[in-house]
Amino acid sequence: MRGRRRPRNIHDAFVRRVFSRADTVSILLRHVLPPRCLEYLDLRTLEQVSADYVGPKLARRSSDLLFTVRLRGTRHRITIYIALDHQSSPDRLMPWRELEYLVHIWSRHLERRGRQPKTLPFILPIVMLQPRAWATPTRLSQIVDLPPVVRAAFGTPVELEMLIDDLRRPVLDDPCAATPSAAFVELARALLYAYENPCANTEERAASLVPLLERLLDPKYSDDVATLWAYTNGALEEGSPIHATLRRVINPENRPMNDEDILMKPWITKGMRKGMQKGLQKGMQKGMQKGMQKGRAEGLAQGRTEGLAQGRTEGLARGRARSLLDVLELRSCR
Repeated sequence: MRGRRRPRNIHDAFVRRVFSRADTVSILLRHVLPPRCLEYLDLRTLEQVSADYVGPKLARRSSDLLFTVRLRGTRHRITIYIALDHQSSPDRLMPWRELEYLVHIWSRHLERRGRQPKTLPFILPIVMLQPRAWATPTRLSQIVDLPPVVRAAFGTPVELEMLIDDLRRPVLDDPCAATPSAAFVELARALLYAYENPCANTEERAASLVPLLERLLDPKYSDDVATLWAYTNGALEEGSPIHATLRRVINPENRPMNDEDILMKPWITKGMRKGMQKGLQKGMQKGMQKGMQKGRAEGLAQGRTEGLAQGRTEGLARGRARSLLDVLELRSCR
């Protein structure tokens, strides 16, 4: 397995983990692609392949997902590189950054080919926009400094348009998705939305997620449950409605539970448990160090000691969650 880039934060690691599979990414594609595009793709034939186009310069990105898919009604397979990004804050130059990223992918592709290629891989840029980022431009022409009437006359020499995934729209109405896969994707998108939008982290919303999570409480879906809990415990506030509800469903005995406790669940295999324990120990050490450094700095600046304790707690939680997501991701690539 080739060296893998580290996601820049727990949210990117979570997005990558969820959509690094054919069954989940097909739900995403049906969700964002217009019908005229879906007519050409037989998404039942999606297969993930090693994405070797991205170099160290692109470490800021969350995902490098590469799939092949058969064109409908033929045996011809095409390669689709899905550039998936999660945007939580406004970025006026995002189309330019996306174009820069695409050019790096193509440059990497050319460098790795012994002979001069005659074609470039197809790239599909998808961005998951949080409400705070809705004002972010999604077309390159929107940030070109020309009055609209002049732009209409001259046109745009280079255009890029990103597909938008609105996290408010559910995916449960997908008629082609298997029930567990749809439940996993819907839960993942709900958790991402709840992190950025506290008003969505309510008792009512938490209750609506229970039937979805219960569909995954089976040994076959242990990785999915562990992924959801790792993100929930690292990103959502402990004791919040969604955090408390997911913990209650995963741990009906209602005893104190943290990331180590989930490793003892009957649906966690022995090999998976061993790998997670190593990852958790490493993540806890890193998380605690970063958290203590942050807390110490804040505590000194404010003249209080609370900053140290708060930073240590936050660092531990995020370190555990990030390490668990990393272990799950590495396990899926073996």
